[in-house]
Amino acid sequence: MKRFSERIGVVDSVGFLQTEDMNNALRNSLWNYLHSLFKGNTDDWVALAKAVARFFRKVPVDELQGHNCQSWVKAYFFSLKWYEVYELIEFVVDTPRS
Repeated sequence: MKRFSERIGVVDSVGFLQTEDMNNALRNSLWNYLHSLFKGNTDDWVALAKAVARFFRKVPVDELQGHNCQSWVKAYFFSLKWYEVYELIEFVVDTPRS
């Protein structure tokens, strides 16, 4: 349901399809979903960060030493171009978790 301000036309509705960009609300929603998959489990964040480093970013895994893995993934996520965010989400969904 649209919010009151959207129904009366004071603000634009965000219910449009974003095909060549990604607004902050969508990016934040995707991050929140990704975050919900791993919750606060440190081991899961470490495994995800290592997989992202090794197979997605293709950077040395030892870059992660001394880093909070959740913060490392988050910083990377928010630095991505809009289409790269979708690629990362696909990677996470397609990567088996143990």
